[in-house]
Amino acid sequence: MHVFDIDPHTTEESWKNMMETLRRKGSVHHESSLHSKFGRELPVEVRTSLRRYAGKEYIFSFVHDISERKRADEIIAAEKERLTVTLRSINDGVITTDVNGNVVLINRVAEYLTGWRQSQALGRSIKEIFQCLQDKSRIPYELPFLETARADHFRSLPNRLILVTRDRRERMISAYAAPIRDHENVLSGTVLVFRDITEQIRLEEDILRNEKLESIGVLAGGIAHDFNNLLTGILGNLSLAHMLMNPHDRL
Repeated sequence: MHVFDIDPHTTEESWKNMMETLRRKGSVHHESSLHSKFGRELPVEVRTSLRRYAGKEYIFSFVHDISERKRADEIIAAEKERLTVTLRSINDGVITTDVNGNVVLINRVAEYLTGWRQSQALGRSIKEIFQCLQDKSRIPYELPFLETARADHFRSLPNRLILVTRDRRERMISAYAAPIRDHENVLSGTVLVFRDITEQIRLEEDILRNEKLESIGVLAGGIAHDFNNLLTGILGNLSLAHMLMNPHDRL
């Protein structure tokens, strides 16, 4: 049989190119698929080398069935796709880092909130991407990265933080962080989840302001009522005095 009979992906051109590479490098390594005797197409990993013996060239190909690996890759790819769809659909910003605090993933909401695109943020320190100020003091807030990484649970950050975006705008956020561990419980990074609460804070402040105004109005009404009670007695006595006095009295 010819190699073309069992490898459907091999053509005259690809064979020629492989031979040129073999003569130049001595060996090649690639993935392909083979037709088995029973009609199945098997994904394979092929390592091919060129040997010379007694004035002739011989090609040795060591072929390894990688069907299981391909199935595992497909499962991983499907999981990644589901994760990507999930991250796109939620309304929270999500940033994941490696054990050194460098960004490995940032979803679209996080891109919008921070002003950093994923292509720009990947590999950068989380401290550069996620810059925050404390709400009241406006002192820069240092992420407790190491403490979070060592923890075994989610860690809530201060209720209100000011996120400074890439273009120096400010957003009020709430956030929490947690360590990422693999199936062997080995630390592999950190996940940071946060949401924009700017509008929520504004509404709460408006409600509080209205409640204060309402309280002041009730207080003012109560004071006015008390004064009115006092004035009623005074005015009543003045009216009686006026009735009992001589109309021409200077008093």
